[in-house]
Amino acid sequence: MRERRSGGNIGIDGTAGCRCSSEVEKSVRSGKGSIFLYAAVCVVVLFVPLALALLVWGPGAIHRPVGVYGPWEFGPGEVVAGPGEPALPEVVRSVRNDTSVPLRSVEPVDAPGGWRPVQRPELPLPGREEGVEAGPLEARPAGAPDSVVQRVDTGPRMPAPAKSFEGISQANQLSQGFWGQPPDPNLDVGLNHIMQIVNFSYAVYDKSGGLLYGPASLSTMWSGFSVACQKPPGYGDPIVLYDAQAGRWLVSQFAMPNYPSGPFYECIAVSATPNPLGAWNRYQFVTSNTKMNDYPKIGMWPNGYYMTSNQFTGSSTWAGTKVVAFERSAMLTGNSALSIGFDMFGVDPNLAGALPPDLDGPTPPPTGADPPFLEMDDDGWGYPQDQLEVWEFHADWTTPANSTFTHVTDVPTAPFDSNLCNYELCVPQAGTTVKLDPIADRLMYRLQYRNFGSYQTLVTDQNVDANGNDRAGVRWYELRDTGSGWSVYQQGTYSPDSNSRWMGSAAMDGLGDIAVGYSVSSGSNYPSIAYAGHDVADPLGTLGQGEMVLASGGGSQTDSGGRWGDYSSMSVDPADDCTFWYTNEYYSANSTHDWRTRIGALRFAGCTTPADTTPPTGVAVTVPAKPFATGPFQVSWTATDTDSGVAYYDVSYRMAPYDGGFGSPVVWQADVIPTGATFTGSPGYTYCFSATATDNASNTSSPSSETCVAVPVDDVAMTASGTWTRNTRSGCYLGTLSRSSTAGSLLTLYRVNTDKVALIASKCRRCGVVEILWNGAPVMQVNLHAHQATKMNAFTVDLGSVQTGTAAVRVATQGKPVRIDGLGVGRV
Repeated sequence: MRERRSGGNIGIDGTAGCRCSSEVEKSVRSGKGSIFLYAAVCVVVLFVPLALALLVWGPGAIHRPVGVYGPWEFGPGEVVAGPGEPALPEVVRSVRNDTSVPLRSVEPVDAPGGWRPVQRPELPLPGREEGVEAGPLEARPAGAPDSVVQRVDTGPRMPAPAKSFEGISQANQLSQGFWGQPPDPNLDVGLNHIMQIVNFSYAVYDKSGGLLYGPASLSTMWSGFSVACQKPPGYGDPIVLYDAQAGRWLVSQFAMPNYPSGPFYECIAVSATPNPLGAWNRYQFVTSNTKMNDYPKIGMWPNGYYMTSNQFTGSSTWAGTKVVAFERSAMLTGNSALSIGFDMFGVDPNLAGALPPDLDGPTPPPTGADPPFLEMDDDGWGYPQDQLEVWEFHADWTTPANSTFTHVTDVPTAPFDSNLCNYELCVPQAGTTVKLDPIADRLMYRLQYRNFGSYQTLVTDQNVDANGNDRAGVRWYELRDTGSGWSVYQQGTYSPDSNSRWMGSAAMDGLGDIAVGYSVSSGSNYPSIAYAGHDVADPLGTLGQGEMVLASGGGSQTDSGGRWGDYSSMSVDPADDCTFWYTNEYYSANSTHDWRTRIGALRFAGCTTPADTTPPTGVAVTVPAKPFATGPFQVSWTATDTDSGVAYYDVSYRMAPYDGGFGSPVVWQADVIPTGATFTGSPGYTYCFSATATDNASNTSSPSSETCVAVPVDDVAMTASGTWTRNTRSGCYLGTLSRSSTAGSLLTLYRVNTDKVALIASKCRRCGVVEILWNGAPVMQVNLHAHQATKMNAFTVDLGSVQTGTAAVRVATQGKPVRIDGLGVGRV
């Protein structure tokens, strides 16, 4: 998260608030990292020294790399490697974890009335501060022409959006009692849902744009879990991912309740089902006791969730990159999980702004492959060439101490210049002198990974100077590994006219088409949201499918902080591996911070899949314990779908007491991938289960036929007449039995609705005979004699149809004991 600049006026309810000192305002620098300090604005004004301490931080010059590595600040007891020394794995178990109640049942949490964040200035990455000149190893002058710039649209335009609807807005957050800027818009898409997240809020939609939940504050996700994670309205730099390999969702945010001192946390929630409205497995990890984990970015790999963050100590002192692996297998099941981290400051203090890979597509990486991380280097910072550094994270969950994070190679790129307006505000807007921050000092989220079998791909982008005169353009990359290591397969800088384009996000579909979404603005145009694309048939290095507008801006951001983004998000729909979903911000009118977001779906004309309009067939539920279950029992379900495959199931049941009717269906398993679960019922109830199946094209079957099972009535619930003793004994049904040796003694159950009656009893060597009566007439006689004592047995008589009447057990022999545990009745 990056800071909101006050512009000299921090409002409480959208009106003029307490006035801040203009000198303080001048001291605030825009940039790449931020955190929110909980303080009332007027208190800041009243206590000027405190306000200055919070707002006026001046980070020292940091060059990448010119041999100057300090001064670096560390907290008491912080242990780091010296420059050039290997980093040791830091193995940390989650400090807290639980499984939440279903999100759909949680009331969205609002922030306290009148709460507003006071935000601090940026935390710049090394070598990107205002006024810092390039190091002595500079290989070319800053502003040299970009050799792969695309200056015109050469082909047809991208198709218009297939879907386009409004996402979370600043107005939504104001209605909840808080605001945040920039929004950091981010989304991902599952088989049936879209989840969007911004700083402080998130929402769940269906694929038609229907709002299913929210917008709610991030605190809602952590309600009842952790003080650090759920502190209203929630911390920032959020990420949402859909883990298509497991059919689960992930939400993360950093947490730093004691800022600027530690400890510092990453809060991660992984859904327990494919439905984001269900339960979530929630985790709180310590990332450092002394270093802030700013700008965390997360990606999915089969053996872990991987994160990068930019670390700072004190208020704003650069403290290196941190990479962390989280134990995905444990988090999918809700168990306590490990994290393995590497503080890279001692290895390379200039490593910054790295991205972890995020797996898309149906094919996992090659067996045993370690995830590749990317970080970009500008030769203007002193590197011998413009390049992408490739690192690999080997996470050993069996022996975590054997884990490594290793520099693999440096991949040369076409020349680029990341120095846009000396890494300060640069992008012009219509109707205002305020310029926006291009965030040109890092790769932009995501780093998408795919495995096509014969080769693997990485797709990402960055913001660069496209014309040598500080016009922002989007440099996009496709890297490939055909078995001999990573190299640039194609690259291009998209700048087809005089507009600035920045804040990009790129991804590739299952055919190899690449879509790039971004913001576009100029001195005569309001910031808008647009996208362009590279069809697999286009010449390499070109976005041959020209620009299409997703949302036209109606105004500019007038806040002098110039904050925009800090990232956007391009995702690929796992249901067809063709449809891209993109989100970014825009303004409908001139405003300091009244931003909006847009969500759109797009696809290339050539990327099609056969329409699947047939729902799954053969949907069935089985209960091995049928017709009666004297303890927890297994319920299983199945279905067939030969077109797109079964995506998930919903399993419901109706229940009825032995003397009453059935109630309405109750959802027991929602959006589940597993095909079985254990059920525990209540004595005297019948449960009838049915299931529906939904395929990967969102076709849902009709409910299956019901399969019913009854849980017997305990002996203590039956009316005793004659001579009986009630005993508590282990091994009996529900731990009790009724004992009698007097002929004619009765245990009776009235007002019974059933089609079967079953005796739950124990045999013994001296046991006698009992009769089962239905409406006073014997329907079955049971001899409980056995040469050796046996476990509980059920003896069942079928009445032929559901009837209403009185069921009873009567002792038929004199002087021989019988031991009755219960009576099975129900509509089974």
